[in-house]
Amino acid sequence: MTMSEKTREQRVDEIARMIEAQLLRNIDSMRAKEAWTHVLTTVSSEEIVQALVLELSGGKYMLTPRCNCCGQRR
Repeated sequence: MTMSEKTREQRVDEIARMIEAQLLRNIDSMRAKEAWTHVLTTVSSEEIVQALVLELSGGKYMLTPRCNCCGQRR
């Protein structure tokens, strides 16, 4: 693996962690906005797409429907 491939993989991992933090609400909207502004101006769209696909396509963040009687998620 070349240095550029390793760097690219690290950037994709960082973006994936940022996506996870935002989905799990571990990051507030101000920090998320700053982070996305930085990512969108410094990272290629291909790397952003790769991170989004890795994080969102696995079903890890699927919402479960609410119960009709009590409104809780199961």
